[in-house]
Amino acid sequence: MTINQNLAIEEYQLTCDVLMEIAQDYDVPPDVADIASAAANELELQFIDNEQDDDDELEEQYADFIDYLESVIEDLEENELDDSQLNPLKKRLAKARKRLS
Repeated sequence: MTINQNLAIEEYQLTCDVLMEIAQDYDVPPDVADIASAAANELELQFIDNEQDDDDELEEQYADFIDYLESVIEDLEENELDDSQLNPLKKRLAKARKRLS
């Protein structure tokens, strides 16, 4: 599937929403909440507020988003985030990978 700006922004926003849910969950330790909150803020700055006009640049940015999301998931896994809280984020990653291929 070809990625376009609207699909990319939607995916970025949905991922940001999942991260904010993790950050605001009272069952999440404060350090994990901080990681999720910082990641959501980074998504806002680097991806949501940084639209690309060129298709090649958009595809590159989307690939960077996937890499970033993989790194965030690794950080959250290292901090022993519960699978039930991590699975929605992993689903977003799987969907993003599928869209890029």
